[in-house]
Amino acid sequence: MTDKLHLLGLVTLLAVLLGALLAGCGSKDGGGEKELQGQWVDVNGDTVLEIKGSRLKISNGSWSESYPFALETNGYYTELRGKGQAGDFGMLSAIQVLNDGSLSAYEMILDGDSHHYRFVREEEKAAMLEIRDVSRDLPREIGSREIQTFSLSFKNYGGSYGLEGWPSGLYFWELDPAEDGGWDLSLRAMGDSYIALDVSARVDEAFMQGLDRRIRDLGIPEHNGYRRENQADRPGWSLRVKYASGEKLELSAGGDAAKDCVFDLPGLMEYVRSLAEQGMEH
Repeated sequence: MTDKLHLLGLVTLLAVLLGALLAGCGSKDGGGEKELQGQWVDVNGDTVLEIKGSRLKISNGSWSESYPFALETNGYYTELRGKGQAGDFGMLSAIQVLNDGSLSAYEMILDGDSHHYRFVREEEKAAMLEIRDVSRDLPREIGSREIQTFSLSFKNYGGSYGLEGWPSGLYFWELDPAEDGGWDLSLRAMGDSYIALDVSARVDEAFMQGLDRRIRDLGIPEHNGYRRENQADRPGWSLRVKYASGEKLELSAGGDAAKDCVFDLPGLMEYVRSLAEQGMEH
């Protein structure tokens, strides 16, 4: 009798385990969909997603629109795709489920900056927007006076950082040694759908020595290693200078931390204004 009870208990346990296993296999997609249910907020704006069953509601202020969707996995990533032919949600692209559990999508526009949506649960948004200090402990004095390479990038939103008289756009200023002597200078600014500034020039040692003096006069080495960032989608700024001695300047900021610059960016850009005026769009 005892053996029969043990056998019956074992059969019951196996049945329960098999049922749980089959239920898990049968609801693989549904389980993922279940985890997505509820409300999501945009780290980079005010748009809100609400997922109920297999419908997605997108809201911003008083506007809202609802779409049917399907959860699709291609082996590399999972996406929420609209059931229309394009698979998007009006002006919003298909929504990718990122490894950290957040949702990512882009605005469907041809010209201009495309808004990057990053959706998280409401209670997670504050942590995403918190500015973190991830600075490195780098030397605050540079012994060498010989700049080998130079790189500065930032975005000017119609006068960011006090950049009066400079066109809006995403800026890249580079200096690299030329094979036949001197340095190749490249200064470009990309607007939303146009080139706002494009300069290429060969500069000499006197120009590089003057740039080194400008960097020191502005006190930039005092901030070496500076780095601030958060998870907002905003173009950052970055300054990288390498000297013949191997010494380096490395300063950068990302996300909302890039709204301000720790050094006098207009003062540094003023050094190259005469060259820049040759390539500004008129």
